[in-house]
Amino acid sequence: MFWKLNAEAFLGSSGIPNAIVKPCGLDATYGRGGKQLLVGHDDQLPHLGEISREDTAAVMLEAVASRASDLRFDLCVGNGAPTTSLPKLLDDARYKWQVKKA
Repeated sequence: MFWKLNAEAFLGSSGIPNAIVKPCGLDATYGRGGKQLLVGHDDQLPHLGEISREDTAAVMLEAVASRASDLRFDLCVGNGAPTTSLPKLLDDARYKWQVKKA
C-alpha cells in the first residue's frame, strides 16, 4: 500500500490529467449494470458487496471519454436503485471543493 500511495501522489503532482478509481473489491462474476454504484472518499463507504469488473471498466471508460481529471475516489456497490448515469456518478465523485459552480 505504501508504494501504491506514493505512485498516486506522484501521478497527482505530475500535472498529467488523471482519475484514480479504487474499487471496494472486484467480483469474479460477469455482468454490467443492474446495481447501485456508490462513490466516496477515504474508505468511508459501507462495503456492501464487490463490484463487477465490467462496471469498474465502464466507470473508468466514462472517466476517459469525458476527460475527467483530478479525481481519486472509492467505488462500491450499494443496495439501492441501479445507477443509470455514469457522468453524474463521476460528478458525485468530486470533493466538495472541486465542484464547479454553475
